[in-house]
Amino acid sequence: MSIDAYKPSDVDNVTWVEIAPTVRAWVAACRPPGHRRTLHLLHAAAHLAAWCVEHHIPLTADVALARRVFVALADPDVFAQPAVTERLTAAFDRVREWRRRDLGTLARALADDEEMAQLFQAWREEQRSGLARRLFGGGAGRPAPAPGTGQGEA
Repeated sequence: MSIDAYKPSDVDNVTWVEIAPTVRAWVAACRPPGHRRTLHLLHAAAHLAAWCVEHHIPLTADVALARRVFVALADPDVFAQPAVTERLTAAFDRVREWRRRDLGTLARALADDEEMAQLFQAWREEQRSGLARRLFGGGAGRPAPAPGTGQGEA
């Protein structure tokens, strides 16, 4: 049985249609050796993905949406509306949990706008742990330099 032909018997059809592309991509990326290991990994990945859907945990990062929210948060007209800013900030907080690869994808999506790219880089610097700041710059507990200050800019 191929990865594309797999369908778990104990995951409902509606959920499977939603998660199948992600599950197949996960397993294909792992390149498990042998048929038996492929089936075990498909089974585990399908159940993990189904659990995520059940608990409203996104399976993939929505870079396009995160980009729109980040740009909106930097807009003075939006910033002047505290209720909107609060909601957008709460939505963007999920980005803190993203993997570095997804954060890099978002950074590349913002790269066409130099100001947004700099603001996002500053935001990423603020998110680093204290240890990472000490190891890679910024000092313990110090936030990243603000864009346009000339500090840390190339």
